[in-house]
Amino acid sequence: MVEETIQTIRETEREADERIRLAGEQGRQMIDEARSRGQQIREEAMEAARSRTEQIRKAAEDKAAEMRDRAAGELSEETDRLKAEARKREDEAVDLVISRLI
Repeated sequence: MVEETIQTIRETEREADERIRLAGEQGRQMIDEARSRGQQIREEAMEAARSRTEQIRKAAEDKAAEMRDRAAGELSEETDRLKAEARKREDEAVDLVISRLI
C-alpha cells in the first residue's frame, strides 16, 4: 500500500513536471508568435504611413504645379497687358513728339 502511494506520488510528480515543461514551451511559443505578429503589425503600419506620405506628397506636387501654371498664365496675361499699354503710350509719345515738331 505504501509502495502504491509512493508510486502514485512519483507518477503525479512526473505528470506535473511534464505539464510544467509543456506550459513553458507553450509560453515561449506564444511569446514568439506575439513578437512575430508585433513585427508584422509594425511593418504594415510603416507601409501604410509611407503610402499615405506618398499620396500627400503627390497631391502637394499636383497642387503646386496647378498653382504654378495658373500663376504663369496670369503673368503672361499681365505681361501682354503691359506690352499693349506700352505700345499705346509709345504711339502717344510719338504723336506728341511729332505734334511738337510741327
